[in-house]
Amino acid sequence: MVFGTGSLAFAELDDVSFMIAENVCFTLRGPSACGKTPLLRTIAEFITPTTGAVQRDEQNIVPLPPQIRPKSEIAATVEEMLEPVQMTAIADRRASEISGG
Repeated sequence: MVFGTGSLAFAELDDVSFMIAENVCFTLRGPSACGKTPLLRTIAEFITPTTGAVQRDEQNIVPLPPQIRPKSEIAATVEEMLEPVQMTAIADRRASEISGG
């Protein structure tokens, strides 16, 4: 992946490829200055590479604005959490509008 443009461009994370299963905790190990922090920042969407791809569910999410990237996942998770407590009908309400006590 390349970060920056023009004379400020620099290559980092050259030819990195791996998969992380859903809902697992993983560890990333390596020597100092090998690119662990930029990799994690890229995965977490804190930084955006100029070239390269970050794929989630076989879709490159790099071109998407950060606020849009997790939106569908958040909505699905909220729906999943509200179903068991039978609150899907009031999902669009603010917390202060739901609390009874």
